[in-house]
Amino acid sequence: MASFTRPQKGREPPAAGGNTANHQGERGRNKLIAWAAPLLFAAYPAFQITAHNIEHVSPLGALRPLLLGLLLAGSCLIILRGLGWQWLKAGLGALLLVVFVLSYGQIYQSLKAAHPILSNVVRHRFLLPISLLVLTAALIVVARWRPPVVVLSVLAIAGGLGLGQPAIVLGADAWRATRPATEPFADELICRGLEATWRPDIYLIVLDAYERHDVLLEAHSFDNTPFLAELEQLGFSIGYGSLSNYRYTAPSMASLLNMSYVQDLPQPAPQSWVELSRTIRQPRIRSELECLGYEVIAFDSGVAWTSWPDADQFRSQEPNWLHRIGLLGPISRIEAILLERSLALAVLDAVQTSARQLPSWLDPTQEHVGRIHFTFEELAAVAGEASPKFVYAHIVSPHPPMVLGQDRIEYGAEAFERAFAGQPGQASGDYAAQVDYLNQLVVTSLRQIIERSSQPPIIILTGDHGWADDSPEQKLSILHAYLLPGKGAAFYPTITPVNTFRLVLRQYFGADLPLLEDRSYYSEGRDLQNFEAVENTWRPRAGD
Repeated sequence: MASFTRPQKGREPPAAGGNTANHQGERGRNKLIAWAAPLLFAAYPAFQITAHNIEHVSPLGALRPLLLGLLLAGSCLIILRGLGWQWLKAGLGALLLVVFVLSYGQIYQSLKAAHPILSNVVRHRFLLPISLLVLTAALIVVARWRPPVVVLSVLAIAGGLGLGQPAIVLGADAWRATRPATEPFADELICRGLEATWRPDIYLIVLDAYERHDVLLEAHSFDNTPFLAELEQLGFSIGYGSLSNYRYTAPSMASLLNMSYVQDLPQPAPQSWVELSRTIRQPRIRSELECLGYEVIAFDSGVAWTSWPDADQFRSQEPNWLHRIGLLGPISRIEAILLERSLALAVLDAVQTSARQLPSWLDPTQEHVGRIHFTFEELAAVAGEASPKFVYAHIVSPHPPMVLGQDRIEYGAEAFERAFAGQPGQASGDYAAQVDYLNQLVVTSLRQIIERSSQPPIIILTGDHGWADDSPEQKLSILHAYLLPGKGAAFYPTITPVNTFRLVLRQYFGADLPLLEDRSYYSEGRDLQNFEAVENTWRPRAGD
């Protein structure tokens, strides 16, 4: 007669007819699967949103939300085991808890967006209790059920497959970042034959999405001529009719920094945004100026592929490595998105309802605003340092989010995303107000740079593309101004960024580098093969 042994609390019963070794092996397998399934599901949101935005953020941006997701899954599993649940039950229960916590906000927002009636009916005070009741019922079913190993195995495999694609994207980007820097223009460098008897400091300040003055007036009813007049008083020449060469930041910056149209970059030509980003991080103008003896000082833009962390000096507002890898500091834009997709949305909404605004550390704009002010302050500070130096700063403003100004810093995560998406209406007025505030920072910094420089510097102040999008030409319109001490005669009002450093190298270093035909291209999406040429219809008017 067979005898049965009551399993000890929290332990798997041995299979009938099995031996101890088989039982230990089965228990180890169940334990592994119980850990794998919830951990893989918990890791997915951080990997997915970071991979989706890899052109704008560093993979390190996934580190903190990833660790928090794994901590959530591990804690749920340990608690359920402590309550006496067997491994498979605990794994399945932990997975249910992880999915609920990390997806509640997305379900809430999807329901509100599904139909106008639902947008007025769906509220946390209704949805949250219902969701908790459903979750409780599911956990009771799991507690009374002995789930077969195949159920959790399939879920673990599904989690692994879902995680695979974003993991490959992030891994590939990390691998590219660790590759030795190359000089694709090594055979074309002309610096070795130049006589650099005078090497003025060179500043490149790119103001993301800063429009041309006539478009600002037409699209936003904002008169920018007082700012341009201040620039002219400082000695700047203004490109009153300038267009960018491309609609988007990546090809626009690549053409500016490499003095070439994207279509004409050395073979193999970039086929994707990620490949194009390498030509921004290690561009020709940087190689030329380093060859001429310039020290490179670069600022953290907050955008991984327009920052030069390997510069001689890399200035960042993050005080230590824990901040730089994202473990400390206020939440990032990526984390704000993840929070609003999770159960935290109910808490955030409650805080905003009662306190009207989030704590500063929960506001993703704080880091963005701080970085802008830091960059302008440090631009003035480096002016007094040893020459010659090439100073590079890509400032993501007046590009949305609209957060600059006396009363424009109290944005929560939802408003941050709405502004970042560039929705019309109020955002147009916010954009103009941001330009106005930014102008003050620019003029103050430029005055200090000029005053503190031991010799007159070259300063390039430019947008990379416009913001208003009523027409291709409007989207390509940019602020474009040069301070060219003693050499301003070669400047012309419709010059485009592709010729910026061609002009500088010719005028100041005697380079045999002809100017290219000024052309501008419009594109939909991120196809690097299909561009539509846009005619510049600007004509001089009184005052230009």
